[in-house]
Amino acid sequence: MAQDTFVLAESATVAATLSAATANATTGSITTLTAPTATITTANITNPIVAGINGGSAGASVTTSGTITTSKMVSKVTTGSAVTAVIMGSGTTDGQLCFVEHVGAAASSITFATAGSAAASSHIATDFVFSGQKAAAFIWEATTALWFPVAY
Repeated sequence: MAQDTFVLAESATVAATLSAATANATTGSITTLTAPTATITTANITNPIVAGINGGSAGASVTTSGTITTSKMVSKVTTGSAVTAVIMGSGTTDGQLCFVEHVGAAASSITFATAGSAAASSHIATDFVFSGQKAAAFIWEATTALWFPVAY
């Protein structure tokens, strides 16, 4: 992560040098370069993966007919037993990714509600079940307002 932050900061420095150029449309030449007024520091750069975990180390408890939050990129969950009719919250942006990390016991599966019209309320495009100690990736499709599990 430190290397990524350094590369981003260096890229920002180069971009700052070229940001306010005055170009000649006829010749394609740049006649003036000025530095921007804003300063970019590593404090302004965030890492969505690191900041995206919620639910704590134990994970948020999910029960039958419960809802998994999708406000962060990674939603850490756990169950006390196998649960069914689980739904996911709506996405906000077409192509949004949500990774559900199930930190519960391997025998504690999560089955999403998708039968019949339940897909519209569960926001899950197709039948999907996964066990504890696994993670599942979903992508939001805004036109249908459904989460599609990424096949693996």
